[in-house]
Amino acid sequence: MMFQQQKYRGLLRYEPSDEPLLIKRLILEMKPQQMVGKLPCLPATMLFMCLRFLDDINDERRVQSLLTAAISGIRKVIKKQSKDLEIRIFWLSNVTALLTYMKQYSGEKAFLPEDDTLVPFCLNNFDLTDYRLVLNDLSISLYQDAVSIFRARIQHMISGAMLEHGIPGMWPSKPNFSRGKDQSQTYTPSDILAEFNTLMSYMVNHCLDKDIIDQMFKQVLVLINAFMLNNMLLRKDLCHLSRGPQIRYNLSQLEEWCYEKLTRPPDAISQLNPIT
Repeated sequence: MMFQQQKYRGLLRYEPSDEPLLIKRLILEMKPQQMVGKLPCLPATMLFMCLRFLDDINDERRVQSLLTAAISGIRKVIKKQSKDLEIRIFWLSNVTALLTYMKQYSGEKAFLPEDDTLVPFCLNNFDLTDYRLVLNDLSISLYQDAVSIFRARIQHMISGAMLEHGIPGMWPSKPNFSRGKDQSQTYTPSDILAEFNTLMSYMVNHCLDKDIIDQMFKQVLVLINAFMLNNMLLRKDLCHLSRGPQIRYNLSQLEEWCYEKLTRPPDAISQLNPIT
C-alpha cells in the first residue's frame, strides 16, 4: 500500500471553544524567559498559522475574534508589567513579526518576492489591512515604552559616567558636589555599557529585527547626547578644555561598543557628533 505524503500548508486547526485557551497560553501566560533558545517569535507564528486556517475555511467572524482577543491580550500583559523592559522587547518582536507575516502573505505585489514563491501560500479570502494598522500602532507604542523604560534606567548614570569620570591613570574623576547629589554612588562608562548589554541580550534572545535594534540604540544615543549637553550648559566646571580629553575618552567606549554590536554603527555614532 502506497501513501502519498501530505503537503505542509502551515495551518493550525483549532475549534472556536479553544480560542480562550489559545490566547491564555500564547499571550497571557507567556513568559519571555521560557522562550529563549526556542522557535523565534513563537506566539506570532502560531497566531498566523491560526489565521491561515481561518482563511482556508473562510470564517471572517473567527478572524475578527482571534485578532481582537490577541491585541487586547497583549495590551493587558503590557499594562500589568508596566516597568518590565524584556516584556516590551519580547512583544515588540512578536508584533512586528506578525505584522510582517500579514504583509508577506497578503498577496500585495509590494510585499511579494520577485520569484513569486509565496503566491500559493497567500491569504485568499481576507484583507487584514485594518488590523495591520492597529498592529503597527501597537508596535510603535511598545517601541516608545521600551525606550522610555531604558532611559529611566540610565539617565541617573549619564552625568557621572560620561562627564565626571576621569581617564584611569591620567585624570581623576571629578564628582559633582552640588546639593542633592548622592555622593555615595559613582558611575563609569562600564555601568552604561552593562545596561546596553542587557538591552541587547533581550533583543537578540527574542530575535528583534536588526533595523529596529539599530534604531533603538540610535535614539538612546540621542538622549545621552542631549543630557550631556544640557548638563554642560548648566555646570561651569564642565566647560573647560581640560575636560575635553576626559569626555572624549568616555564617549569612545560607547562608540567602540556600537562598532562591535550594531549592524550600522556609523548611523548611531553620528548622534554623538554635537558633543564630540
